[in-house]
This record gives sequence, structure tokens and C-alpha cells, in this order.
Amino acid sequence: MTEPVRVWSYAELHRSVWRAEGRQRTADVQSLAKRLRRKLGELGTGVTVVAVRGVGLRVTDHRQPRVSGTDG
Repeated sequence: MTEPVRVWSYAELHRSVWRAEGRQRTADVQSLAKRLRRKLGELGTGVTVVAVRGVGLRVTDHRQPRVSGTDG
């Protein structure tokens, strides 16, 4: 979430998680993202992982911003 608009490539994610150069498998990253989405949903965080076709994944926050100081 430090870079919320950044799209992380499948190769970058594979290298970061498995530390394996040259053996990037998109399916590994997609499987991990699927489990992460499920856990984030169970926690009710409003944060999810979104696939960017042909590029990689991006973390997004779907929570609605709070408006303070308004009468209502």
C-alpha cells in the first residue's frame, strides 16, 4: 500500500516471493493473489488485489473516505 497506484509485474512479484530468477510462473503469483484476496475479504478491509491484464497486479482500497465536520 506504500505505492497504491503502482502495478507490480508478475516477474517482480515472483522474484520477491520465491527469489527465483528465470523461473517466473504467472500461475504461482495468481494463485497467491487469489488466497490473499480471500483473506482480505474475510477481514473486511476494503483492500483487494486487482489484475492488470498482461502486466501484473495492483493493490486497491475500495473503502469510502470519511467526511468529518459535516452536519447530518
